[in-house]
Amino acid sequence: MNIDMDKLPEGEQVIFRAISQLKRSEKEVLWKVIQGADKEQISTYHEINNTIRRLEATNLISINTNYSGSEYSFIVLSQAPNLFGRLKKLSIRQSGFLNKLRGYRVLRLSN
Repeated sequence: MNIDMDKLPEGEQVIFRAISQLKRSEKEVLWKVIQGADKEQISTYHEINNTIRRLEATNLISINTNYSGSEYSFIVLSQAPNLFGRLKKLSIRQSGFLNKLRGYRVLRLSN
């Protein structure tokens, strides 16, 4: 699934371009946070590190102050709900594909 930037609202296109300019390590952490997010765009992460701080500084994530668990909670892409939805769908499809691929490898190795 490719994301057609032209189908996103103008404000979300700016956010999409900001994501595309992130460092690889920042994209990987953002991707993990997106994968862990629920439909309300809330996700948890095990630590607050420099990468998380940079994502927060660029307004791609924000700390969820209403959360009181052992991990840290974030609101993901709060200004871009359409983009979040498309990235979340992509993460679900990719995760399903990877799980099938892992199962295939296990089957092949056991033969």
